[in-house]
Amino acid sequence: MTDLTTKQIVHKIFDAVMICTGQYSESNIPYIEGIETFPGRILHCNSYKKPEEFSRMSVMILGASYSGTDIAVELAPYANQIFLSHDGERLKSTLLPSVIEVPGIKRVEKNTFFLKDGCSVTPEAFIYCTGYLTKFPFLDKTCGITVEENFVFPLYKHTINVNYPSMCFLGINSDVVTFPMFHVKAQYFTALLKKEFILPLKEVMLEDAKLKVKNKRHAHRLCREPFNFFDTLTQEAGIEALPSFYRKAFHLWADMRDSDLCHYKNGKIVISEDGKTVEIIPDPKTS
Repeated sequence: MTDLTTKQIVHKIFDAVMICTGQYSESNIPYIEGIETFPGRILHCNSYKKPEEFSRMSVMILGASYSGTDIAVELAPYANQIFLSHDGERLKSTLLPSVIEVPGIKRVEKNTFFLKDGCSVTPEAFIYCTGYLTKFPFLDKTCGITVEENFVFPLYKHTINVNYPSMCFLGINSDVVTFPMFHVKAQYFTALLKKEFILPLKEVMLEDAKLKVKNKRHAHRLCREPFNFFDTLTQEAGIEALPSFYRKAFHLWADMRDSDLCHYKNGKIVISEDGKTVEIIPDPKTS
């Protein structure tokens, strides 16, 4: 490790290691045939700052997950036209007139983007909203951890290094409510270090660590049911589960986002004093 004060490399021994570096630093830039010929501005959403920079422009956005849709909504009052390109199912939410969903990109020839349905568009700027790369350059191979297309292996419950259970990973999951995840995972690992519970046999943990989805890059996505995963951790470790209002609020918020991408951030989540009831009160200015 590097001593940040002296800038010298030092060697120290610890009883446990928590990897808390997250996954939102190195941009994922998939190659698109001919993109090098595009004369307009190209950036990843990691570098996106202000929608005003795209005033009166035609903008192509690749990717329709959280970053892609949020940026499209932000750009709508400023840009002349936003093309939201992706290969997934069409969005359920109503979009502003300046935002048009289009299929994935097949190739680029200068200003022209040819789409997978045979159509073409001519944007002036292009934004990759294509996620990030999971990398741990500070980990030696002797840690027994491999990363291939964002699939970190072998991890028990997306958390414990099966080869060296005194190492855990706090932030590799995506499509998740992050702070409850950090809270539960940290408590889980702390309980393990305190020997308040025992991990299963290595063979069982290796089976749990196997790839369970078609695409490796989606291996650590939790999507619509992250709280089921949190419950497995709290139950195994014998620690207190998250209050039920977390799950209720998340589902309300997710449903609101699905149906109204333009205004879902404007509502207020209200939890009753006893924690049993949760509701979202829309902002009257935007409803």
